[in-house]
Order: sequence, then C-alpha cells, then structure tokens
Amino acid sequence: MKRRRTFLTVVASCVILSGSAWVAAAGQGPALTITNQDVALVRDVRSLELTQGVQTVRIENVPKTIDPASLQVTPLADSPGFRVTAGRFVFEPVTERNLLERHIGREVQVVIPDPKGGEGARVLRTATLLASGSDGGRPVFVMEEGVYAGTYEAVIFPELTDAAWGAEPVLVWDVESEVSGRRDVEVLYLASGLSWHASYVMELTGDSDNGVLNGWVNIENRTGADFHKPRVQVASGSLHTVSMPGVRVMAAETARAPLAAGTPEALEEAEAFEYHVYRLDRPVDLPKDRTTQVPLLQNVPLTLEKRLVSRGSVWARPSARVDDEGWEQPVQVFLRFRNSAEAGGAGMPLPAGIVRAYQVRADGHAVFAGEDRLPHTAEGAEVGLEMGRSFDVRVKRKPVALERIGERVQRQTWELKATNAKDRPERLHLEETFPGEWKMLEHSHPYEAVDARRVRFSVEIPAGSEVTVRYRVELGGR
Repeated sequence: MKRRRTFLTVVASCVILSGSAWVAAAGQGPALTITNQDVALVRDVRSLELTQGVQTVRIENVPKTIDPASLQVTPLADSPGFRVTAGRFVFEPVTERNLLERHIGREVQVVIPDPKGGEGARVLRTATLLASGSDGGRPVFVMEEGVYAGTYEAVIFPELTDAAWGAEPVLVWDVESEVSGRRDVEVLYLASGLSWHASYVMELTGDSDNGVLNGWVNIENRTGADFHKPRVQVASGSLHTVSMPGVRVMAAETARAPLAAGTPEALEEAEAFEYHVYRLDRPVDLPKDRTTQVPLLQNVPLTLEKRLVSRGSVWARPSARVDDEGWEQPVQVFLRFRNSAEAGGAGMPLPAGIVRAYQVRADGHAVFAGEDRLPHTAEGAEVGLEMGRSFDVRVKRKPVALERIGERVQRQTWELKATNAKDRPERLHLEETFPGEWKMLEHSHPYEAVDARRVRFSVEIPAGSEVTVRYRVELGGR
C-alpha cells in the first residue's frame, strides 16, 4: 500500500498527547529547519493510541505561531482504515478581550460606579453583554435600567467549562480508524517565532596580521513551545515568503548550550536549493522564551591584512576655494582576509552576522578593536571588515587650483597630506572618486584605477613623517 498523505485545511474531545509523547522515528526528536527570516519548518512524529471507530485526538505542546494553512499529516506506515476527517489549530488564551468576545449575548456581572453613593462607591449589577468593544469602543451592557456604555471597573464572567479555553495551543483532529492500536504520524508545518543569527568573535594576534575566528549560531525560540532534543539545521540565504502569522513577542533570556570539548566544528555545512544549511552534529534543547547558542566555528586561524583607507571626492565640498586651509579626511581601518582554507580563512560559506574583534596585548589585556557586519560570504570570497578610524594616521585635504576652462570642463588640482605619528611605517590607500568623465593630467605618485570612477594611490609613510600626494585632473567632456 502506498503511503497516504493527508492535508489539513480545516481543523475540529479524547486522546491527550503531551510533550512527553513527542516520539520520533528511530527514537529521534523532532527535526527543525530554521531560517534567518523568522520562518521554521517543523517535522515531528507523534504516536496515537487509537480505538476502532471515530474519535477526537488533541496534540499538545505545539507552537503558538503555527501557520495552520501549512499543516500536513502523513501516516508513517501502512495504516488500513486510518484517516483524519477534520481538524483545527486551537489557541484562544484567556484574556479580557477574548472573554468579552465569547460572552456576547450572555449574562455577566459588572462592577460600575454607584450613582446613588458617594465618591468611590461601587455597585455590582447583573447584565447581558451586548457588544465587546473590540472595535475600539467600550463594552455595552443591557441592565435593568437600560443600555449601559459607561465606565466599568470589572466584569465577572461565569465559570469556564469550554475545553477550548487555555493558555496553551493544541491541534485537535477528528480521526477515523478501522482497527485499534498505535499509529505513528508525521506532522509537518511552518511556524514563526523560531529564528537564528550568526555572531563571530575574532581574536587578533601580533600586529593584527593573524587572528583566530570563532562563530556562534544563536537560535531564538519565541514559539511558546519547548523543543526537547530536536535535530536542528539552520538555513542561510534570502528566502521569499508571502504569508506568515504575526509573532507574539515574549521576554527572551540567553542560555548558552554546553560546548562539546575537543570538537573542531559543531555544524556540518551543505547546499540546499539556493541556500546553505548548517546541521548541528547533535540534538540540543530549545526551551521556549530563550536564546540558545551553539558553536558554528571554533578556533579557525586567519591570515589577515590590516588596511588603512582614506576615501575622498572632488565634489566632497562643492563650495571649496583655493584659499581654504583644508580639512581632515577620515582614515578608516579595515581587516581583510580571503575565505579560503588555503589562504588562511574559514574555507566554508559563512552566514551573515556581526564580527567583533579583540586584540590581546603583550601584557595579557584584551582591547576591543571594533565590529562590523559580515554579509553572506561564499567560500573563496574576499572579506573586508571596517573596524574604525586610525588615531595616528591622518589625512588633510586641500584644493590647490580650481579652473573652469569651458562650459562643461574643469581642471582641478588637489593635495592630500598624510601624516604618520607612529614609531613604525604605515601603508595608506588614498581612494579618489570622480563624477562622470575624467582624465588624469598630472600625479605625484603612481595610481591604479579601481573602477570607472575611482583611483587609488598607495603610499608608504615613514614613521613620524608625512607624505604629500598631489594630482591634477580634468573633469567633464568637451
């Protein structure tokens, strides 16, 4: 018999399956594929102890953020006469708004100001709830005196007897079985509230020409359900979605999962569709309302290049004059490496995340060197992380000559004075951007064209000294 696949589009007490009944095939826990866009695919195996005939089962310990339209139920083995005839996702927590909605047309008791009493006096009245006020107005009650839509202090509702009420969600299925016995079914659905992001720590050694990279996967569970020892893989990439339910925001605390001693890599990386997935090598608990951290990379050696870059443009100050004294131009500090094992990198696709760099001094003290956001980085790609601005290497920009030689043509001469206050030489990259058409007429130092509108002067500045770069450029077409 072929395995039958049942789709739940409508969901309808009773066999109770609690969290302890999360039994997966071959003794494994549920399988989660978590994206970094707040969408997760959950595959779970549940055991049903059924009797012959029609019955209703309730599946508990499920996320509050299930997308009911994505729910799919599949028997895992031949199941003669077994089928799900109807079902629903039930989650209606006990809140004032929900209580008012459910009691429209029913009798309640309401505490209102006593019109015959003194200040602060209250009276308890029996009333019928006419409207809940869910449209932004006040609830409306019908009392003996008439219709009341004024101030109230409290509403006393009758005892709740409806089993659908509760703070925890359930899946409720109508099931028909021709025989009694155990049935294992796979439950597959999408849920929001499960998300992840990568974070990295880079420890710099020596003169920032080497480092060690550690990476973490931070999994946040805001689904309202605990996942006990699931098999987890996280997907990295830009996923397109068109409809997912809103996520209920909950207070999150951080809990770091214990690290496996001596494990060089905690995740196995592979391609899937147009994304990359990273599979944890062992199950890990994901308690609700917590952020769990597991290792992505551990102690990966890096070969780094520290690069000082100062970027400017001839249009940086359109009102510049040749008699200006000049102005400071920032010198940015970048750390660069190639993401290749052969070139001293991780040698695996790196998911996007923030990289925080620290430098350990000779005296053992660590200094925070800066941070930058790493984009999704393919294996073999160049990585450039901006750490901040140089303290000791400075650049002063000054216009020397600004000539207009035609309606559309200008000739400009610029001077870039770079100073190095360090006790060692530094290489500085001066990048100049030109709008539109341009032609270099004179230059004091060699340059290279970075792209159609940008050139780069790379100069060595001796310790405690300065270097002046001057160039003359023609802008605009004749």
